[in-house]
Amino acid sequence: MTGAQIAALDTAIDRALSNEVRNGTISDYQHAVSVTDQQRILGQATVDLIVVPAFELRHIRVQVALSAAI
Repeated sequence: MTGAQIAALDTAIDRALSNEVRNGTISDYQHAVSVTDQQRILGQATVDLIVVPAFELRHIRVQVALSAAI
């Protein structure tokens, strides 16, 4: 993964989550895209995501591993 691909992924995630806030599906979110040197070579990334659903005080924390191939 190149730096541009990582930035594009981060932007796409941010836009999608921002749309969900505007739609009222979620009230807040935080996300972070991280890529180690080894993941960069393998075309992989890790996304840490915290979402607060609408009308909830609790939050949901998820870590997603992304890969270019299975």
